[in-house]
Amino acid sequence: MIVPFHGSAIRISSLIAPAFGIELCRLQIEALPAFRAEMLGSFFDPARRGHIYVMTKDRDAVAAQPADRAGWSYAGPALTERLSRVERVRLIRERVTARLDGQPVAWTADRGLVVDIADDEPCLLLASPESAEQALFLPVPRLHRALLGSSPAPGATARELLGYGEWPEPFELALETLRT
Repeated sequence: MIVPFHGSAIRISSLIAPAFGIELCRLQIEALPAFRAEMLGSFFDPARRGHIYVMTKDRDAVAAQPADRAGWSYAGPALTERLSRVERVRLIRERVTARLDGQPVAWTADRGLVVDIADDEPCLLLASPESAEQALFLPVPRLHRALLGSSPAPGATARELLGYGEWPEPFELALETLRT
């Protein structure tokens, strides 16, 4: 969930949909013209560290608590200052041609956003093939730099990072970043 100072809130999530007898993953971006902050469920506040806002059993109340799930916390500095220097946002689009059960298949999917930060590394928002609705926020790309055209670390090619590392048949992946 992104709640800008001006304009509509935006929800970013993963959408996993069946296609060709398999599941494909893409980023889903939705404008939320109206929302109640207390009913958002879990979301990240860039001004704080290590807190996740969760809905309590009392659906009218919300509580801040330390993250209790692996991967739901962020150990770096608060992101408010860094995210105030966003220069542009780019879309990561994958184009795949492959064979599945001997038949040719092809698709195009929007898999992530690159948030370019002035005088700093970009942040990434990526659709996750592991869980519907879950999008990954990577304040520092590290291994995922391979998605930006940088030299991949061993075992961290774009194909592996996007979940296609064990595809059994011929597979071609092309990534492009588009200005939004």
